[in-house]
Amino acid sequence: MLVGIVFSIGFTVSTQRVRSEQRRQAGMREVIANAQPVIAAIRAYAKQHGKPPESLESLKKPLPQPGPMAKNGWTYTPYDTSWTLAIAVNQGYTPHVTFSSLGNVLGVTHFS
Repeated sequence: MLVGIVFSIGFTVSTQRVRSEQRRQAGMREVIANAQPVIAAIRAYAKQHGKPPESLESLKKPLPQPGPMAKNGWTYTPYDTSWTLAIAVNQGYTPHVTFSSLGNVLGVTHFS
């Protein structure tokens, strides 16, 4: 009987991990898809003005939200000739996600 209980607990934990990972991956795909128009708008602005916008509001157009995994909206940081676009995610969706103007590389940062 003890073996059956241990097997049942192990199977439940394993199933929860799989579901959690599937949810995380679906959330990441949504953030990446929602980031594409934001990235395109930032790049278009930078091409037209010779530098990235000072803020996302400078783009003067409605932008998609990151999705339900985000704690808040986009966190945008402009630099002289580059920028980063990031989100902080809700618990259970780690890691945090950052897009960069440097090759549009998706950076993933784990916080403990």
